[in-house]
Amino acid sequence: MSALIALAGCGSSHTSPRVQLGSHPRLESIFEDETLLHQDPSAALAQFQSLGVDRVRVYVPWNSIAPSASARTAPQFRAADPASYPAAGWSVYDQIVRAARLRGIGLDFTLGGPAPVWAEGPGEPKGGFIGVWKPKATDFRAFVQAVGTRYSGTYKPSGAASPLPRVAFWSIWNEPNYGQDLAPQAIHHSTVEVSTRLYRDLLDAAWAALGATGHGHDTILFGE
Repeated sequence: MSALIALAGCGSSHTSPRVQLGSHPRLESIFEDETLLHQDPSAALAQFQSLGVDRVRVYVPWNSIAPSASARTAPQFRAADPASYPAAGWSVYDQIVRAARLRGIGLDFTLGGPAPVWAEGPGEPKGGFIGVWKPKATDFRAFVQAVGTRYSGTYKPSGAASPLPRVAFWSIWNEPNYGQDLAPQAIHHSTVEVSTRLYRDLLDAAWAALGATGHGHDTILFGE
């Protein structure tokens, strides 16, 4: 059974080095710096390690990996198969998981939006944020299944000498109570909540996909 954990308040966590956590052995420090991490994963993780970081939050936007993300019509591809996605989209995340394994640093893979345009629902008003309007849970499930397969600990990409390290700590979507991350939040002059149901469907889809790819005993954060 997975450890399903709900956190409230913030979308990222920045804490002081672990020396301050010595009296609380079950606590760990989680750090996030996407810019530094993407510029040079190895150097960034070395710096995080020197700060005493236990775990690094890695945001994985759906549209950064999905093919034809700006198209309104979904491309023909096997959405649950990581090999069907452009290899370039996976590259930085592959580097991160390998470098983190070498440093002994845990990872928190946060899977979320923006969604590719072809996975948005109908009825989006003009001027909204791209990739957040009624993202389709069925398509999100296929994406999470592809990610879960790739980072299952047994998946070896084409041309790689060894399997990619396993990821066993996940977050589902980022701040789903914020309109820039998930929309609409509500309708009828904010009298009818919508985002709660949207998020429940996304969470259920991700939970099923992670369970189907060998992550049934992993830690999964939601609502954070």
